[in-house]
Amino acid sequence: MMFKNKEFNKAYVPVIISSIILILLIVGLIAVVLINPNSDTNNSNNIVVDKGEYKVNSDDVVVDTSTTSCSSSVANKIAKDASNVSVSFDVTTYSDGEKAITGGGEEEIDDEIVYDAYNIQFTNITKNIYIKVTNNLNDETKVLKYDDVKDGIASYISIYVTKKVKYTVTVYSNDDSCIGEVFRKFTFTTPIFNIYSKNCSDKKSDLCKVVVDEEISAQQIVNSNSEEANKKDDKEDNKGFNIVLVVVIAIIVISVIGGVVYYLIVKKKVRK
Repeated sequence: MMFKNKEFNKAYVPVIISSIILILLIVGLIAVVLINPNSDTNNSNNIVVDKGEYKVNSDDVVVDTSTTSCSSSVANKIAKDASNVSVSFDVTTYSDGEKAITGGGEEEIDDEIVYDAYNIQFTNITKNIYIKVTNNLNDETKVLKYDDVKDGIASYISIYVTKKVKYTVTVYSNDDSCIGEVFRKFTFTTPIFNIYSKNCSDKKSDLCKVVVDEEISAQQIVNSNSEEANKKDDKEDNKGFNIVLVVVIAIIVISVIGGVVYYLIVKKKVRK
């Protein structure tokens, strides 16, 4: 028994093409509906303050060591160690105060005050040298020696983060033959800690950086958040328009396909 292949009816080509277009439009509609252009995994309300290390530029002050009482070999070694001292900082917190015990010691109340702070870190402090750190805000002085080094770092905690602060670091000899003599002096400036960085909507904005060169006001953050909200609204409007557009096109295509199919069926019946 042999079967005769039926010749493909070219009249159905428009129907097939229209069907493919309809399928693609439906897929596009699903994509538009399901994919949210405003989704941003980094746009959480619980923003973690960056704990990364920040490099600072230091400027050396000329120091005359020609009159040192050290021998030349010792002086050269101390000068080399002094030149290797470097500084960086990271953002941290600092607590002050004490914990009050009440209720006969049965209840503990946390009375600590927590500040935003910079953990200023010095590296390459050796047994041959020590440093003194001062700032341009007050007479506070911090002395860091080799005994203060942990894991290669000696830290200086500063709570002066609401404005730019210039620090002066003086490197002294710790060798008995010339102890206390200055072998290096350099300065560096820390930027401003942005207290509003946690409240920003647009994390890519300069206003949302953790540390900034210029002070950021609350009004600037309000304006920035408002602009970001308007952008999101515009995206939502565009999304709604795209959905309507796809639906309209889909309806038109379905109507065309229906008309073509109806025409072909009616035409076939008439021929019969």
